[in-house]
Amino acid sequence: VAAATARAAVAAAAARSETAAALCAAPPPLLPERHERYVPAGPVEFADDAEYPDLTLPSRCARVAGVALACGFALVHLEICPATWFVWSFLGVHAAGATVLADVANEAVLLVLGGT
Repeated sequence: VAAATARAAVAAAAARSETAAALCAAPPPLLPERHERYVPAGPVEFADDAEYPDLTLPSRCARVAGVALACGFALVHLEICPATWFVWSFLGVHAAGATVLADVANEAVLLVLGGT
């Protein structure tokens, strides 16, 4: 029995080595060629003037958010209103604004809503 098991193990090892040799002898796969990086011909042109990015918008939004944050801290620190009331009113104003003003495209209204 032990001799048969040893012969089977030797035969399996030989089969594995033949398979490995066959795989190593195979040619490498054909890979797609690399193309040059795409470079646009000129500046990007949008169909509508409103699509061009406003470069001053991030700084204005940061100022509005900073002022709103400072006002919120002042309200809570001076104990004009409790913090829980401030948080719930903040969430309520944003929920109402998102519902009522969903179709507003005016930037000033959206900044005011973000500031409140």
